[in-house]
Amino acid sequence: MKKKVLACILGTMLISSVGFAAPVTNLDPGQTSIGYNYSDLDFKVGGTKLDSAGANGFYVEHAINKDFTVGLEYNGGDVSRTSSGSTVKLEDKETDFYVQYKVEKGVRLILGNRSYDQTLSLNGVTVGEYDTNKVLYGVSFDTQLGKNVNGYTTLLKTSDETEWRLGATYQIDKQTALDVNYKNKDYDGLELEGFGIGINYKF
Repeated sequence: MKKKVLACILGTMLISSVGFAAPVTNLDPGQTSIGYNYSDLDFKVGGTKLDSAGANGFYVEHAINKDFTVGLEYNGGDVSRTSSGSTVKLEDKETDFYVQYKVEKGVRLILGNRSYDQTLSLNGVTVGEYDTNKVLYGVSFDTQLGKNVNGYTTLLKTSDETEWRLGATYQIDKQTALDVNYKNKDYDGLELEGFGIGINYKF
């Protein structure tokens, strides 16, 4: 029975990842944005919290013209679970390359690739790896909420997961903005959800 439970934990953790989409940033043609985001996430199976995970994210976006923006984002973190003296740990690295197309003001379509690089270990010994690429697609919406404050929501999908993010950015000056957000990832009953905070700089 213990082996069956352990196998279930291993299988469910292997297909989860801690990465999330970057905040929505409005760029002028030729402008570039770089940013950092930290997230504190709860890992849940069937609605039951197993553990929490910290994730660090870095991204860069560049507006080719008024309609198209290209982006590259990296997220990394880990999730662990200890039961009956055994510790299962998932180390996750996730990289997105994507293109955004601005349909109209406040609406963008997203298409790209999500690369998963995950290592699963039991008591420090590698027992599984997941290294693959998936088509990434979705949509984002943003609108001005007040002076220097912009609200946004993003929905993204791959064949493995559905992800959404709700947030707001505060423009400190013309180049620098703070970001606060709430995120959720769903893997058919497996979830990562929680809050994040970040900063970005345009030039």
